[in-house]
Amino acid sequence: MKNKINYQVMGTNQWKHVSSIENFNKNRLKFYLQSNNLLSDLKISDESFSLLKVDLKDRSDVDELLNLKYDVIENKIYKKNSLVFTTNTIEKPFEFSGNFSGKLKFSINKKDVDIYVYLYELMPNEKYFLLSTYLERANYNKNNEKRNLLTPNKKETISISNNKFISKK
Repeated sequence: MKNKINYQVMGTNQWKHVSSIENFNKNRLKFYLQSNNLLSDLKISDESFSLLKVDLKDRSDVDELLNLKYDVIENKIYKKNSLVFTTNTIEKPFEFSGNFSGKLKFSINKKDVDIYVYLYELMPNEKYFLLSTYLERANYNKNNEKRNLLTPNKKETISISNNKFISKK
């Protein structure tokens, strides 16, 4: 093969080839988290936010979390102690190839937090297709060899990268 990266596009039974991972960044979609739990292509005020309160005294959800299977196709998304953002319907089919990335800006009253991001496609049959995941302990985001504790109630920025490569139409 003359190109270095070979990948199959799920749903097309087609192989494609690119010379470098940077080629996937040419046709990027950029979304911004909005306080109404919408992912929008329009950037609004940096002051808007979505509130999530988790009562760490009540961990009755632990058994539920341990029993989750995280199948590729799900009937519903687990939403307890989570923020869920959706886009408006994208009418034209398109190929999603590469890794999703982003920046999360947040404030927490603790010195650390685990960040879980699940990227789903809502299919026409109302089921969810798991495209990719991201998991990281916040205090290792800047350097995965040295712990960097967060300052409680201070605005922090976490970079999301190094997640699973996906290609699907």
